[in-house]
Amino acid sequence: MTNTVALIQFAGRPGSGKTRLSRDLAGHLGASVLDLDVVKSALLDAGTAWDDAGRTAYQVMFALAEDLLRGGRPVIVDSPSRWEIIPERGQQIAAVVGVPYLMIECRCADKAELGRRLASRPRHRSQMRSLDEPAAEATANWVAEAQGRAVDTTIGPAAGWFVVDTTQPPEECLAQVLAYLPGALAARRIG
Repeated sequence: MTNTVALIQFAGRPGSGKTRLSRDLAGHLGASVLDLDVVKSALLDAGTAWDDAGRTAYQVMFALAEDLLRGGRPVIVDSPSRWEIIPERGQQIAAVVGVPYLMIECRCADKAELGRRLASRPRHRSQMRSLDEPAAEATANWVAEAQGRAVDTTIGPAAGWFVVDTTQPPEECLAQVLAYLPGALAARRIG
């Protein structure tokens, strides 16, 4: 399934398996993965204030996505989707470039497994330390806003999105996504 040019948004709460599954899928599609935490952490390292880093990271990430798509490269965006602007912007870019837009949500209902994943992963500066502990630099404003929006809430496109239960082994999750993609891409093919 290589050379399928599309914008695929991975969503889900921290520790749900977005990064693992998006990178596994990228190998099958020849896609570039744009990870919000990599971009946001780089902005923090460059001195960007916490309250500006998230918004700026999304702007950078979507600009890169559009550029890569225009170059004929499939793109996978790895970030939560808790605000309406995220699927809206992804769909806008896909429409302008003339490629399909899909969202895949990773869900792990096992809180103990989520906690284990968060505790054992290499952590970027912008990432939560545990299920109940935000990143060290998170401001009170950010924490209040994040708590006001459930961390496990995903806001997606009106057309719907695919949900994968990531309590399953990673290879099973990838197999489900690979089985889903051909039909979903064909249904959303533009032009």
